[in-house]
Amino acid sequence: ALVVLIAPAAQALGRDATAYGEDFVRQGSHWPEGGPVPAAPVTEASGADAERIAARLDAMELEDGPYGGELAEPLTDLARHYRGQGDYQQALGYYRRALHNVRVNDGLYSERQVPLVRELLNLYRLAGEYEALDDRYDYFFRLYGSGQPPFDDVRLRATLEYLRWQREAHRRGLRTGERDLLRLYEHNRDLLALVRAVPTVSGQWQREFVFSQMRNLYLLQREIEPLVDSSSLGVASAFPNSANSDRDFARDRLEAIDRTAVSRGRQLLEELLDSLPGVDQYGRALVHRELGDWYQFNDSWRRAREHYRQAIGLLQAGGRQDLVEQWWAEPVELPDNGTFWRGHDVEGERVAVKAVLSVSERGRPKVDQVMVVSADDESAARRLRRQLADTRFRPAFRDGDPVAMDSVERIYEVYRD
Repeated sequence: ALVVLIAPAAQALGRDATAYGEDFVRQGSHWPEGGPVPAAPVTEASGADAERIAARLDAMELEDGPYGGELAEPLTDLARHYRGQGDYQQALGYYRRALHNVRVNDGLYSERQVPLVRELLNLYRLAGEYEALDDRYDYFFRLYGSGQPPFDDVRLRATLEYLRWQREAHRRGLRTGERDLLRLYEHNRDLLALVRAVPTVSGQWQREFVFSQMRNLYLLQREIEPLVDSSSLGVASAFPNSANSDRDFARDRLEAIDRTAVSRGRQLLEELLDSLPGVDQYGRALVHRELGDWYQFNDSWRRAREHYRQAIGLLQAGGRQDLVEQWWAEPVELPDNGTFWRGHDVEGERVAVKAVLSVSERGRPKVDQVMVVSADDESAARRLRRQLADTRFRPAFRDGDPVAMDSVERIYEVYRD
């Protein structure tokens, strides 16, 4: 039997939107922002095979010494064997030895390291060793050129992955300081400027760097609550600013960005539109949708509606009615980019909660019911109801106009911390 909780007749939206994905998410949701899904272990060699590989490794070390140029191959084979067995610590040890061997023989930034570094990233994630993963991502970034030209698709993709990891590290609590958040925003800004300065970099890559910075703005808006200026209350501060100069610089800079975050996001996306060719209907529609979502998340419905309509018009002109249906057939929780999502391997128990809600043509939700299987989960259901009421939605559209939808049924996973 389902335990049904009836919501109050009306729910008032708060000043700040719910950080959708942080405490609950639709069942089955996925965004690349959450990080790569670690590859499952696969048995690649039997115990007898592993013994033969180990014997070959010993013989090669005796003949060529501990830094012989061919040792990386058997070391990698052994690492794959232990990875397939689920023995991540042994596998990590052999991959690290193989990586060190390649660096000694080929140089610090040789291309032969790339697959080994990627295997290490995967293994650290599988093993749940996120601090070690963080350190390895710094090396991964340097290996792919530290975001500096010359640019190619491989380097640009690696740079975006590094920026994505910085946000994941922030969500995981590995980045807790205001300096870290400011550094992320400014680093993305500087990398975007570099990419824009190279004429051969396509508009698609520019778009990805702009979208990355938009996710940083979402995070920044969420994290920064402007402090009350005591002088405006007629109260003298007991502590001079010089005592906290390091903290004050980062905080003051972040607050300045936060105060103008909406216009900064608008400017980024409008500049991107100006740089895209008119024939790139899909790319321009994607940017208009992003602008609409940004305005909608920040309570500017009229501007959001304008950009949603422009996106729909572009898709229809390009014969992409399938995307119109995919993006606007039903209301969508915002932000629809995984900025606040905890990812695939979130720790802790998750409670499945069914919700029935109505979403107005302006994307305002009214929660009618939340239902759980067990009375023990009622607290999770009540928390979901409160947070859903403050969630921004991209509303459904029909024939180019927003429409209200009633009796929208969703199953959410609510994280029980």
